[in-house]
Amino acid sequence: MRPRPKRCCRGAEAAALAETLVGAVPGLRLIATSREPLGIPGEDPVPVGGLDPPAAVELFTDRARAVRPGFQADGQAARSSTTSAAGSTTCP
Repeated sequence: MRPRPKRCCRGAEAAALAETLVGAVPGLRLIATSREPLGIPGEDPVPVGGLDPPAAVELFTDRARAVRPGFQADGQAARSSTTSAAGSTTCP
């Protein structure tokens, strides 16, 4: 089983964690995804566009099957993932 990555939903929490890790481990490089830059020294933001709806559904289904083998996306799941891919907030 692969170790799960640390997930930080809030930008301030992610920025603090990244800054702590980079300060503690010389030469450490991180890749973080966020809708907003973290605002820490050395950050190099790279804008990335959203997924088109079919790719969003495929990614959603793949991730769901990773935790629930045999998962099948019905119309509701497909609509939810395309709405999420279009930019609605997925973290509280």
